[in-house]
Amino acid sequence: MKKLFTLCALCTFCLALSAQKYTKAVGVVAGMTNGISYKQLNDHIAFQADLGIGINYAPIGYGLAMDCWDFRLNPNLAYQAPITSGNQGTLAGFFGGGLSLGEVNSYLFNQCVGGVFGINAIAGVEYAFSHSPLTFGFDFRPGYGLYFDANDGISAFDWRLNICIRYCL
Repeated sequence: MKKLFTLCALCTFCLALSAQKYTKAVGVVAGMTNGISYKQLNDHIAFQADLGIGINYAPIGYGLAMDCWDFRLNPNLAYQAPITSGNQGTLAGFFGGGLSLGEVNSYLFNQCVGGVFGINAIAGVEYAFSHSPLTFGFDFRPGYGLYFDANDGISAFDWRLNICIRYCL
């Protein structure tokens, strides 16, 4: 019984060591947000921040919807754990939440017409290669945003679907 317990503890320790290959990574994000991405991993807590330009169809002013683009900062805090690990790399899943802060710009006028503030959930997967300093990730971010301009504010469902490639530091 003692040997079985020691073997289980040793296997758990080895799996925990192999699952955490990096602590910081920086790269690019593409999809509904196009820009730069930073991720920091501490045990199973991941901090991820994306800064970039997004394309969306947002409600702005007087209840009307318009085609627009936004410049947005999206910091997120998530729980990340390995799903499977092998010789080639580790596939991890993560889920959590965060904020969206930014400005909304009109295609038609090419100027800032308002801002956005919101909360979002985040869920996704990330693959970290064992023999390369790269990670690939895919995430979905459903949220609720408040779009506002000088006259009023309108709340709406806000979501993002992104892929990212990061270089581990």
